[in-house]
Amino acid sequence: MNAITNLFKKQPKPAFEATPLAEPSTLENLISQLEPWGAVRLGQYGSRDKFWCCTVEVNVAPAGARFEVSSGHKNETPTDAARLCLERLRDAVAALGGKA
Repeated sequence: MNAITNLFKKQPKPAFEATPLAEPSTLENLISQLEPWGAVRLGQYGSRDKFWCCTVEVNVAPAGARFEVSSGHKNETPTDAARLCLERLRDAVAALGGKA
């Protein structure tokens, strides 16, 4: 009887879910974790201060659904920008009920 009761308590899987990966430590690892979610852009901005920004245009399972996650433009290194973008991506996906 417990097995039948537990079947009805299971929550449906969200339409978007990333595979669990190890914590990133290098820029390459960070980018490889962002890449499955959509188009990743990493660039240096500003003529004098040269700050970095990382952005992902996230594509989710429902057709036509997408949103953008960005680190902002005030990161001193490309690794800092990618790390912040990944943290924000995880927060956004969690807020939508998924796992990142």
